[in-house]
Amino acid sequence: MNLVKGVNHRVIEINRPESAYFERAVLYLRPELSDSSLQAVELAAERYLGDALTQKRRFRMSGWLWFALGMMASGVAAAGIFLLRWL
Repeated sequence: MNLVKGVNHRVIEINRPESAYFERAVLYLRPELSDSSLQAVELAAERYLGDALTQKRRFRMSGWLWFALGMMASGVAAAGIFLLRWL
């Protein structure tokens, strides 16, 4: 992890060469917190990246899936009515 002080911002660059998809992450520190200890900043950066990578995406059903479920429910209802009529 590299801590670089720029002209206006302090930046943390996290290199992950073992990752198959990402080479590095660049995080900009808030100006009011730029005087924090390096250890606290590194811990917060690792925690932030860990949380960002482990968040689960919420499943959202598309319009076609709602249509298919509606058609299946209609078919089940029609079959039920058909069977009740013949019994």
